[in-house]
Amino acid sequence: MHRLIIFFLFITLSFLPLNAQSLFADDTPPDTKAADTATVSSEEVPAQKNELRTKFDEATIYFTEIRSDKERAATPANWATAIENFEKIQELQPSSSYAAASLFMLGRISYARYQQFKAPADLDKSIDYYTKLPTLFPWHQLADDALLTLGRIQLEDKKNPQEAAKDYGRIVKEYYTGDLVDKATEKLKLLAKEFNTPVPTVPEALPAPAVTTPAAPAAQPAIEEAPPSETAAAELPNVKNRSYVQPIEHWSSDNYTRIVIKTSRPVSFHEELLEKVGEQPRRLFIDFDKSYIEPKYRAPIPIKDGLLQQVRTAQYTPEKVRVVLDIESIESYKIYSFPDPFRVIVDVHGQQPAAVAAETKQTPEPTAQADPPETTSVASPEPPGTEASTAKKPLLIPQDLHKIKFSSKSKAPAPERGAPIPSPVLSLAQQLNLGVRRIVIDPGHGGKDPGASAFGMKEKDIVLQVAKKLAIKLKQELGCEVLLTRNKDVFLSLEERTAIANTSGADLFISLHLNAHPSEKVYGFETYYLNLSTDPEAIRVAALENATSTHQLSDLQGILSDIMKNSKIDESSRLARQVQEALSSGLAGRNYPQVKSLGVKQAPFYVLIGAEMPAILIEMGFISNKTDAYHVKKEGYQDALSAEIVQGLQKYIRTITAGL
Repeated sequence: MHRLIIFFLFITLSFLPLNAQSLFADDTPPDTKAADTATVSSEEVPAQKNELRTKFDEATIYFTEIRSDKERAATPANWATAIENFEKIQELQPSSSYAAASLFMLGRISYARYQQFKAPADLDKSIDYYTKLPTLFPWHQLADDALLTLGRIQLEDKKNPQEAAKDYGRIVKEYYTGDLVDKATEKLKLLAKEFNTPVPTVPEALPAPAVTTPAAPAAQPAIEEAPPSETAAAELPNVKNRSYVQPIEHWSSDNYTRIVIKTSRPVSFHEELLEKVGEQPRRLFIDFDKSYIEPKYRAPIPIKDGLLQQVRTAQYTPEKVRVVLDIESIESYKIYSFPDPFRVIVDVHGQQPAAVAAETKQTPEPTAQADPPETTSVASPEPPGTEASTAKKPLLIPQDLHKIKFSSKSKAPAPERGAPIPSPVLSLAQQLNLGVRRIVIDPGHGGKDPGASAFGMKEKDIVLQVAKKLAIKLKQELGCEVLLTRNKDVFLSLEERTAIANTSGADLFISLHLNAHPSEKVYGFETYYLNLSTDPEAIRVAALENATSTHQLSDLQGILSDIMKNSKIDESSRLARQVQEALSSGLAGRNYPQVKSLGVKQAPFYVLIGAEMPAILIEMGFISNKTDAYHVKKEGYQDALSAEIVQGLQKYIRTITAGL
């Protein structure tokens, strides 16, 4: 009966309107404020929403029962369970509104436990939870509530009025249109009177950004690329319902640049290419609606390492963030977005000077120039990871891709006018493979992303072992330069892997993976290339490797139809078939038990999107199958995989060099 009463009380409170009361003592609102604000984000599918809502309601009822029952409140294990309930919700959907509301509830539970047992560690945990909420979810309705609670804890429990003033001040500065700004201002005035702390003022309305028009008629007006004044009130936007634009990532070469712009949640955006005006070159800008970027991320980023000169960001209006790309020359560009987490990808191609293009054709061996040089050379006779400074064509492993500039320009002095141009001296292997001089191998996953796991093995470890073996064999048998996206257990985003291939001027891109399936009976190997797909199994595999949902993947296929108009689909298809056939015949001829070719398939893998060379993804087996897992962990089988992939690449190269 007691539990039934608590349940009906909870349901009744859940329909009460939200209020701006404090979260302490007699000002404490019902626990349902967190529940009411735990609305589903656009990233959550209906089934996940229902599951999260159910778990959140159950966790809230459990906490309410503990607080109303003195006997249960006296047992530490009950409090631990209450905390665990909300932590599980965070693990299910860490970027959802329910995760934000769970942080709020974890702060409340930790503080209530501190009041019950007087353990300082509980108070510190409460502060930590409340601090994370506005940091990770500045747009959430409970963000300013968390700051108000933090101010109260700092003042009354920690006896630190200066920190309390900072928390109240953030409400006034960042949430000045919210329902707690008056209460925060009142607290600040009291603190100023008693402790001489500063009192920030509520920002006034922001003037509209200036838009100027050229004196002479033009096709488009000149657009201001930043707010008119650095001291404008845009420095203090209401970010409560804004998406945060995060620090920009970039990779650039002489004629290619990839920019990745991440935001805290999905947001609408549009781009515009500005024509040259006076001394200003053509430049591309992207506007993000209902967004905010912190002042510390607004400083221009000077790059000057190829096509990209610098990146500038600004809080263009209170609700709009503008990102401007200053680029040496722009021939074409593509902009698209990936979900979960939401990020915008910008691929820009520049106009390559004719002299550079001619020099590239005459140069037999493109070299990777780094500033500062941070690559590892691996000689072919040695095992992977062995350094050899005498290697003529090293296997290059980037240590910091943000600093490396790949260039196809030769550093040799130019011949004198009229002097004969000597023919390049090439080895036999190089002469047979003139069409492919640099290959990028991508060991999938890594670092915090283990990939698929089974039988005590992790996908990220196995694919790295195979990648190193494959790199050595490619160098030995093809005489080409090989670049690994990673040579150790580190995390790389999918878009960064493709950028490595593009900026390095790679001729082929090979991504290595292991598959997994709910059924342990499924086994075999398959090779994919980028394309639209209606095959449910291919979409499932792509969703697995993309770390997204099949629903989001179907939405992406509409974007792909435009992206792939000029991609290397036909070449990638031929490459995939040659490699798959080599694996099929080669592994079967080695008498390995239970070896099955699943054929060549097509699917929208993120890691292949935007690749400017033939690119494939090889699923070398199912780690979820006992026999496949046994094979792939054995060094002999890894050697066999590497050897057969090389055979497939050789066959493909012969087809493209036959017409040279």
